[in-house]
Amino acid sequence: MNDKESNYKKGSDMELSVVQYTKDVIVTKPLHLDLIGKGAFGKVYKHYNELDDNTYAVKKILLTQECANNALNEVRTLASLNHTNIVRYYHSWLEALRTSDVNLLKQEDSDDEDSEVIRMNGNQYYMCIRMEYCDSNLTKYLQTRDRSKINLYRSQIIMGVAYLHLKNMIHRDLKPDNILLSNDTVKITDFGLVKTIEATTKKFSPDNT
Repeated sequence: MNDKESNYKKGSDMELSVVQYTKDVIVTKPLHLDLIGKGAFGKVYKHYNELDDNTYAVKKILLTQECANNALNEVRTLASLNHTNIVRYYHSWLEALRTSDVNLLKQEDSDDEDSEVIRMNGNQYYMCIRMEYCDSNLTKYLQTRDRSKINLYRSQIIMGVAYLHLKNMIHRDLKPDNILLSNDTVKITDFGLVKTIEATTKKFSPDNT
């Protein structure tokens, strides 16, 4: 075997190994998710991705008539934002509920009308949103007696909100639970209720007050 054939074989082996590893991680292993938060329309999980060796937050929202528009609004809003004080968006996808998920939902939300759940091809779906993981939030910080970083966090919240206003967006659900903290950096999150206001310019005259 000459050097060219040897190099080709080594390259093929490496490619095969990568494909095999990718298959093992993505296809045969279900996502291991640890619940870290729960809101009115969804739950947030901590997820360690073996493939890229990073930890993420994954928000899962059951698509119902009540919250489907909010879920889509949140995904599209996050995808359009890029600021240090806004939680970083990575990816989103639809995930069909497994039988175990459906049974669990029936136990947890027995008062919900089944007709409210959106079905596509006979399946119920989660909207899944992968974002950067933050290990704390303003609520947890305020529960401590430490107030040394209040001014730092206040200024960062103002910068994040100012960025949203520059993009003609109003958050409408800004509260300590939705202000995440990562390495002393504020990350505003939860954009399901955000509204975009059309920019208008009004001309004033003596007859127009």
